Amino acid sequence: VVQYREMTPAASPDDLHRLRKLCRRGRYYAEFFTPALGPASAGLARRFKRLADMLGRIHDVDVALERSGDAPEPPPRQLKKFLRRRRAAAWTDFRKAWKAIRRRKVIHRVAREIQ
Repeated sequence: VVQYREMTPAASPDDLHRLRKLCRRGRYYAEFFTPALGPASAGLARRFKRLADMLGRIHDVDVALERSGDAPEPPPRQLKKFLRRRRAAAWTDFRKAWKAIRRRKVIHRVAREIQ
């Protein structure tokens, strides 16, 4: 996950989904190995969960926007504005979670505990 390229709001849903799957897999590994690896692994699991949750929020809004465009009647403009604001807020949270998981300090702490 930490080697994954930087994501932008224009990233494709497939790229976001792949990253979310990697985050979930990373979380499961970190949780499973916490007894052996120590507290840094538990912290990493929390960071992976937060990142996956943010990607899930973005996905949910994207699906809502897509489905609102498929409706026989156009949705109220306020609904689209609301969804776009939610997506922007989710991206802000995602960027914070992304920075948190890619910090050198976090990576080095986990790497030290693995050795």
